[in-house]
Amino acid sequence: MKGFIVYDRQGKVNQNFIENNKVKIIISGAPLTGSKVQSAETIFKIYAKYGIKILANKIDGGCSLTIIDNQNQSINVIRDRIGLSPIYYVNHDGFSCSTNLGPIIKSGIIKNDYNKKVIGKYASCNFRANYGSDDTFFNGVKQVLPSNFITYKKNKLFTKKYWTLEPNDNYLKFRGKKLSTYFYDRIKDSIKNYYYAFSNEKVVVALSGGVDSGTIIGMLHEISAQRVDAVSLSYEENTEHDESSLIKFSVRDHARNWYDLKLDPMELRDDMETYYNKFDIPLATISIYGYDYLIRKISELGYKNIFTGAGGDYLQAGNYPCFLYYFADLKLSKSQLYEKEVDLWIKNHGTEEFPKSIGTVESFFKKNIDFSQPGKLKRRELFLPSGNILNKDFYRDIGDVRYNVVESYGSYLRTYFAQELFYESVPPGVDAEDMINWNYGTKMISPFFSKSLIELGWQLPPGQKIKNGINKVLSRKSLAGTCAQEILKRKQKSGFNAPFDMYIKSQLKDFALDILHSKSFVERGIYNLKKFEKIKIDHIEGRESHMMLLWQTINLELWMRAWVDN
Repeated sequence: MKGFIVYDRQGKVNQNFIENNKVKIIISGAPLTGSKVQSAETIFKIYAKYGIKILANKIDGGCSLTIIDNQNQSINVIRDRIGLSPIYYVNHDGFSCSTNLGPIIKSGIIKNDYNKKVIGKYASCNFRANYGSDDTFFNGVKQVLPSNFITYKKNKLFTKKYWTLEPNDNYLKFRGKKLSTYFYDRIKDSIKNYYYAFSNEKVVVALSGGVDSGTIIGMLHEISAQRVDAVSLSYEENTEHDESSLIKFSVRDHARNWYDLKLDPMELRDDMETYYNKFDIPLATISIYGYDYLIRKISELGYKNIFTGAGGDYLQAGNYPCFLYYFADLKLSKSQLYEKEVDLWIKNHGTEEFPKSIGTVESFFKKNIDFSQPGKLKRRELFLPSGNILNKDFYRDIGDVRYNVVESYGSYLRTYFAQELFYESVPPGVDAEDMINWNYGTKMISPFFSKSLIELGWQLPPGQKIKNGINKVLSRKSLAGTCAQEILKRKQKSGFNAPFDMYIKSQLKDFALDILHSKSFVERGIYNLKKFEKIKIDHIEGRESHMMLLWQTINLELWMRAWVDN
């Protein structure tokens, strides 16, 4: 390891690296204790005094730490508890690690051999299907899992989990005003810590129309005693996912300067042609492209520290499936609330496009819930609505494409809390977000992912999350005056979802068809081409919607050209 040195993206040695006669320490991301980002020198002092496990537990925020211990002849790699900062490794003819997969492949340390099972899942399943294991898109390259550290010593590799959500943790017992005040104060304390940790440069809030980013900008306004700059992303097309009208309420109450950026489908096309020169895994969703576009434009405006509301949904059962897992708990316990909550959910969330019924609930239970043990989820193949469209030989080679589920945590809603954090909702975006920050020299700052707030979400009683067919119950009670009332009163969740289904029928049609008719795509041997052709035509002619499949198919082909063919 002589001459080992670490540079930041400007080519300068920075505080994220230290080397002495005892250790070398490399930091990726921003390790926090309280309201301070810690340097490699401080990390060394904590490690020298307490050891690797206590160091891992003391650090908050998204980061990975690599510690090369010369005295103990070992290499230790820590990944943050939520897994916001990825790190990969190869245990082959020695040990190598990197915060990105690409450098390992380009180095030639290991053969460029793609993982067929991971490819098969990405090609045909919901994007969530690929997470929850240490497998990656390449055979032989593994990732350190969230809340874990690994130690390489004497040619052996050891893995240790240093933090977990405890199934037997009691729910908070106080209620009413006391609980509302406690909830509000914990959120504010976390946001305050992150604000002071990153107040060295001007900050901006990435606004959506939801409660979480509305809470972030409202509390930053209060903490800083001044209005806060905000940026949002929308598009010209009129769809139910455009949250521009809701964003304006947060702007009205808390913003100083507001930049409303518009996603341009032609710029998307141009970006996709060269996207995999910088990204080393296929993008899971169009939303992740939206983040890249947003952060790029924000950096061009001169901002480096970008606060987001990411993570808030896990605190308060904010995502749609949470209702269904809560219903499973009520059904198993034979609660009198079961029928009432289901009826109100149908009333509040049923739409003409996505109607809700008791049949919807029972169908979900049959596919996902194992009632033989409280909190136990079923493993199943998570094919997109198009079904299994893999080439039969390819599918036979990979065995199956069942997705991974966490162990039972005693209740279905708690189990899904862990499933979202570690297997489904957080992992699909972290690799791209890490690369986005690297490319633009930015930091996406998400206080809802703090240890304090994750543990708060774990301890909140289910009835303080979902009640009367509405979620985020405690947020709606506690955050009045911080988040705009118009947002707090809204029952439905929109979420950012750019209209790729519309683009592929119009501005991006020729671009998409060129890729899907190309010789390289046809000869991959991944898809049943007859089935795929029908699905593609049905989407373009408007008979069915297969937006997710077509996004994944196009991105997989572009990625394979860059990272497999070349």
